[in-house]
Amino acid sequence: MSASARLFSSDDWFQKLDELNYVLRAKPKEKGNIYQPKKVAIIDTGVDEDLTQSIKGYKDFVTGQDEHLQDSTSAIYLVQKVYHMAEIYVARVFQTSQATANTLALMAQAIRDLEKVIDEARSDHILIFTAASNYSNFADIAFPGRLYLNLKLLCMFPTDASIRASPSFNPSALDTGRVIGAGVAARLLDFSRQLGIQDCICWIDRLSTVEGMLEVFNKTSKGAVDNGYHCIAPWKILPPELDVDDQDPAAKRLRQRTDICETISRALETIYGR
Repeated sequence: MSASARLFSSDDWFQKLDELNYVLRAKPKEKGNIYQPKKVAIIDTGVDEDLTQSIKGYKDFVTGQDEHLQDSTSAIYLVQKVYHMAEIYVARVFQTSQATANTLALMAQAIRDLEKVIDEARSDHILIFTAASNYSNFADIAFPGRLYLNLKLLCMFPTDASIRASPSFNPSALDTGRVIGAGVAARLLDFSRQLGIQDCICWIDRLSTVEGMLEVFNKTSKGAVDNGYHCIAPWKILPPELDVDDQDPAAKRLRQRTDICETISRALETIYGR
């Protein structure tokens, strides 16, 4: 099998993402007074005790014993792999990876009135990410994921390392759907708050809205629409490589950061600059 024909692995995907993270990650001198790591809240099966150093807050709605961390979720590992500086908060509403009879009640308790909280989060420019479902077309897009049709949140459909949709998991795509990730969004928001960057992005406050982040993610899915799914390849936000082999690394990184600012600005301008 030729190199071009081989299947891409998850390691390949994250290696490409590392190239982007190198450009987006703040160096000490690039952290200004307003810079703070982004907060990510995960509502799932809990957290392994080995990860306690990474967790800023934990609430167990299953047992009510917040001091005893139980179970774990791969979401924490994935968020950290994409954005290692994330301040992670975890709410445990699942006893296992499968829902039980009291899961819905626990979820409602965890986030009070779900639709009300989602509306409040939208008003406060807090992005909410949710999975579509894991049952292909056997069931519809699960609640609250279907609220993405009203641009209240961002609904995530899984893809593989080759930037292809995963039909064995995904419900059928809808025209307004996008495949996206909370960790990548947090990384972009982190970048936007760095010293020398916040003044270079037009409509920067709109990057934390559903519409704004969708437009930026649209830039990363160009040329990667698979059976109606817009599959993100985050590194596509990087500018094309220059044909200069001996380009100074610092100058190259600065140019890349400037170009990313322009790309984000153009995406936000599409909506808010009219």
